[in-house]
Amino acid sequence: MGRVRAGKAAACAVLSVVTLLLAHPVQAAPNDMEGVWRLSRPQSLLVPGGGGLPPFTKEGRARFEANRKAAARGDFRFDAVRSSCASPGQPRLMLSSRPFALFVRPRVVTLVYAWNHTFRQITVGEPLPNPASGPHWWVFGSAQGHATARWDGDTLVVKTDSFTDGRLLDAFTPTSDKLTLTERLRLRSPKVLEDRITVSDPGIFTRRWDAVLTYARATDAKLPFAEDVCLDRLKAGQPAWP
Repeated sequence: MGRVRAGKAAACAVLSVVTLLLAHPVQAAPNDMEGVWRLSRPQSLLVPGGGGLPPFTKEGRARFEANRKAAARGDFRFDAVRSSCASPGQPRLMLSSRPFALFVRPRVVTLVYAWNHTFRQITVGEPLPNPASGPHWWVFGSAQGHATARWDGDTLVVKTDSFTDGRLLDAFTPTSDKLTLTERLRLRSPKVLEDRITVSDPGIFTRRWDAVLTYARATDAKLPFAEDVCLDRLKAGQPAWP
């Protein structure tokens, strides 16, 4: 019961964030990327630009295959998102089939996800202190990581590190606390948003690799998003992850 109340409290907090952002609009992003977006093509895996699997190390490939075989048996204990509604973090949240809203302000970019009313805040310009660099660094890893950004013309370049160890990049791909992401978000056209992601994790992959996700404007989605409490769905026997 406490976890459900906590989930609903978090949803109320996100609703407050959305209401505040809608009530205090600032000038649009350099390329007007604000709006509500939905993944153009449903996918459960982050696929390298050339197709196929990422360049796994031996350990990374073994963990990937173990996860895939467990899922085929219906055993999702390896996936805390599906088994207990843990935050998917980045970049897995960007693979959700549910829409997200993107708000741009001079010092922060905020992404609000329909899934469980999760949100992500990215500092633009001078970065805020990273708690993971402080004296208690071992307690500050997170599923979302520590994100900072800058504008390169009309492209938002986002660098994220300080992730929690043992998360999943997507449905099956493992990660470590050495994971770093570099994203380049831009509009391909007024109705198409692109997120070009460079992934680096030396213990899991033999080299850096790129993937590209595209999103269409979700003109049918309204803000604020309807309440979504993952733990309620899990309790009702519904999937935690779309």
